[in-house]
Amino acid sequence: MEPTRPDIIQAAQAHQALRYFGQVLRTEGWQTHVFRRVSFPTDKIDEFWSHSWHGNKWSKILTAFFLYNFKAAATASTLGAMLMMILFSMGLLPDLRLENPTYPSSSWWCTAVGFYLYLLVSIFWRPWKHIFLDVLCIDQQNEDEKVAAIVSMGAFLKCSDALLVLWDPSYTHRLSLGVKVLGADFLSPKFRIYSRG
Repeated sequence: MEPTRPDIIQAAQAHQALRYFGQVLRTEGWQTHVFRRVSFPTDKIDEFWSHSWHGNKWSKILTAFFLYNFKAAATASTLGAMLMMILFSMGLLPDLRLENPTYPSSSWWCTAVGFYLYLLVSIFWRPWKHIFLDVLCIDQQNEDEKVAAIVSMGAFLKCSDALLVLWDPSYTHRLSLGVKVLGADFLSPKFRIYSRG
């Protein structure tokens, strides 16, 4: 499982796959030539993303957003809500209700700030993990490059620490996708396979 040449192993940062609400995953496979190349040569890939162009696009996108942004969003929203709780309990934030609150008083500040922080960070967080995604890491216009990358697919998997399978029913109908999933475990003993869909 060696690459056809050293510079064929490419990775991109995860936020490139998620930008514009996952535009690269929403675009039909034959239209992917419009994306500029954002990948770079590497010898280590944090996660190999395997997906089918025939599957539900929004399911893949929402799964990737959740997996890559939920920790940052949960942390930010929790810290923001805790800050609002402290400020409210110290009397620095007003209680906007008209009647007098009974003990224990409650504040909508925590809920509102926590909710909006979670939403904003989920959408705008930029994960920097190095991933392999075919449309970002393989030159879609140069047929020789595509063939070299396909021949080197085992090397891509061997350089990867984990495999994220954005699963859908078409996997059972496509041999090449099944081979990636089945062969991945044999390539590296430290390999972790995640299946989402």
